[in-house]
Amino acid sequence: MKTTKNALLTALLGMFLAFGLSPTFTSALAARHANTQAQAQQQQPPATSQEFSGKIMQLKSGQFALITGKTDKGYSGHFLDDQNSAKKFIGKDVKVTGTLDAGTNTIHVTNIQGS
Repeated sequence: MKTTKNALLTALLGMFLAFGLSPTFTSALAARHANTQAQAQQQQPPATSQEFSGKIMQLKSGQFALITGKTDKGYSGHFLDDQNSAKKFIGKDVKVTGTLDAGTNTIHVTNIQGS
């Protein structure tokens, strides 16, 4: 009985290795993975552009941010991914158009204009 189990396990392991390493199986697995990724991207709604108002300020780190308000603990706002455009408006009230990445609290800027 033990010999039969060992033979069966050896045969299954051999089949697994043969199929797992074959180019056909590997390419089929890669195609399935690509299809899964494409479906996941299609399910995510496209980010919509928004308009944000506030003042461009330079943080202690040197990075420019859009300050939108003040709280008991300090200022609130968003980081900006276009530092060159933001630098031109330091200390000024502006309207920033772009999409907000809530995970990083960063606005992907499409336009900055004085208000």
